[in-house]
Amino acid sequence: MKSEITIDASVLPDEQPLQWRRIIVFLLIFLTLAIDGIDTQVTSYLAPTIAKDWGVSKAAMGILFSVGLAGSALGALTLGALGDTLGPRRIVIWLTAVIGVATLAMAYVHTVEQLAALRFVTGVGVGGSLPNLVALASQLAPRQRRATLVTMTGCGFPVGAALAGLLSTWLLASHSWRDVYLAAGAFPLLLLPLMLALLPDSIPCLLRRRNGQVGAATTLRRLYPGLPVDCHVGWGGVNARTTRLPLITIFQGRRAIVSMLLSGIFFLSLMNVYFLANWLPELLQRAHGTPSESLIATTVFNFGGVAGALLFGRFIDAFGYRRVLSIGFVCCAASMFVLANGQFDFQLLLVAAFTGGFLVLGGQGALNALPSLLYPSDQHSTATGWALGTGRLGSVLGPALAGMLLSAHWTNAQVLMLAALLPLGAATLLTVLTRFAPSSTDSSTTKTL
Repeated sequence: MKSEITIDASVLPDEQPLQWRRIIVFLLIFLTLAIDGIDTQVTSYLAPTIAKDWGVSKAAMGILFSVGLAGSALGALTLGALGDTLGPRRIVIWLTAVIGVATLAMAYVHTVEQLAALRFVTGVGVGGSLPNLVALASQLAPRQRRATLVTMTGCGFPVGAALAGLLSTWLLASHSWRDVYLAAGAFPLLLLPLMLALLPDSIPCLLRRRNGQVGAATTLRRLYPGLPVDCHVGWGGVNARTTRLPLITIFQGRRAIVSMLLSGIFFLSLMNVYFLANWLPELLQRAHGTPSESLIATTVFNFGGVAGALLFGRFIDAFGYRRVLSIGFVCCAASMFVLANGQFDFQLLLVAAFTGGFLVLGGQGALNALPSLLYPSDQHSTATGWALGTGRLGSVLGPALAGMLLSAHWTNAQVLMLAALLPLGAATLLTVLTRFAPSSTDSSTTKTL
């Protein structure tokens, strides 16, 4: 009688070489996030044209951005947690379809209220997709390269946001804003066949299902060619762990303190990101008065974020999240202080914008990988959703605070110096968090939390 081989799937990413099958999955996650970035950001570029077409004020269009952020927070909190129960694959596929249909529907609206309702729906979809995609990427990544690969795939979102500007500019030259929505909505729907064919599900989630051994073994053989046909699949002790309320699991024991501190770090970081991302063009125009230079500097700011995320992820894998993120937050505050008190010509301004994006956006991109380094694999989606969902409150308050300060005639220097306190606060919370969280990036060590 042939004995059955038992395989612990949680160690396969470390033991098996990173072959093309997993690389294709990482590329698919990157592409999905890029399309999410397009559908999220395209309204920002179309809002002035829509306001002019409908004869409404730009202020009246502000609700579009608020409801989008609110939907994103709701999606991250609720659908992020569901990913650890139902599996990230089915949630991401359904949400991609919803995002595509809702974006297509935006081409046929006639009021701000209708557009806002659809923006809320797409916000929920994007907010729910991100933690599930991050969780899936982290489970497939080798431990020693996890932060690098998670941040690389996460860069799809800012790349998509930048492409939204190019798409809008190109199509608006000869088409209406409605055509831009049609194009943006078609992208996720065209991606669905690839997702259905190539996107794997989470092994821990498969093992929880009835007859999940068959699905788990089939998925593993697709990802890791050469595994035996007859094998029993496990994932640490996850098989026995089931709960109808996955959010509770990240508040058990010492994880409760870590989860609250992580929420505070994301709150301050996202508040800083959206504080600058929404008001940087206004601050630059007030300082230099040229809209074209402001647009160029803002674009450089975004590309600096992509470069920063890639380098931060690599440094975290090499030196650990404690030192890298703490130094990043402090340098971010210092760069904002210098920007607030310096006088620059346009060339130096571009350098400052790139540096700011590198530290602010890049730091946030790397921060998105932190939950996957602190929690067990079967809690990655829940933990990431919690951090991003609660952090979105900061993304709402950041632009509102900046607007209030500028309306109160605060100078650029005063606004930026106040904003510099946000990364310093995040660095302080991170220092406290490291007293309760493991230093190793091995998710198995989180069992001690």
